Amino acid sequence: MMLIRVLRFLIRLVLLVLLLMIGLFFTGLVFPLLKQSQREAIIKAWSKLLILVLGVKVRIEGAPLQQTAVMLVANHVSWIDIFILNSCRTTAFVAKQEIKQWPIVGRLVAQAGTIFVDRSSRSAMREVNQQLASRYAQGMCTGLFPEGTTSDGLSVKSFFGGLLDAPLKAQVPLQPVAILLYFKGERSGYPSFIGDETLVHNIWVLLSNFGISVTVRYLQPLSGEGMNRVEAAQRCYELIKTEVERDVVDGTH
Repeated sequence: MMLIRVLRFLIRLVLLVLLLMIGLFFTGLVFPLLKQSQREAIIKAWSKLLILVLGVKVRIEGAPLQQTAVMLVANHVSWIDIFILNSCRTTAFVAKQEIKQWPIVGRLVAQAGTIFVDRSSRSAMREVNQQLASRYAQGMCTGLFPEGTTSDGLSVKSFFGGLLDAPLKAQVPLQPVAILLYFKGERSGYPSFIGDETLVHNIWVLLSNFGISVTVRYLQPLSGEGMNRVEAAQRCYELIKTEVERDVVDGTH
């Protein structure tokens, strides 16, 4: 059994390395020559290939907004969340500064348009809100994980609303998204990336296993009209928490 896992891991690892090299080539050399719409199409296609190589099956429920500026507000369970959502619609995410320092992955998400934020700096938060406003003016999709960290996917941590000012001021809809992890047909925190686990170990978990799947449940968009950032964060939290915990109780896929 272990031998099979090791062989599966090695085969997928080779494919992953090749895909990462292709990604670095495109983002570093080709992207500067392309229009935004062309870059978005490549990011979406590349993200789909990454999920395929990782062996993760993705099931989409609900309808993601496709033709308008939007802020996706999602719970956060793994480093692959960014790529899973990008496989549905290319999304400029707001992510913690530390991710930028990750080998290869950090460079890829940076080149793909991720906005990095130092949550300890108020001036940095203002700059991020300005970058978000610029993207909304272009009709782009942005994404936020307001928990500020990952969880095991079986519950939802408190949401921080500091970065919801930009979409609320721009009157951009907020679309809550529940990300639900499964292992062999049952809800599980096993594939999540949390705590002291290293990125290398999590890649081993993903590449060496069969039966990992993710349900991405797009909920009804919120207009945000009449809400401040605290109220908007709380409303998104309640909606996502309901979906996450309901499926834990149901225990089926």
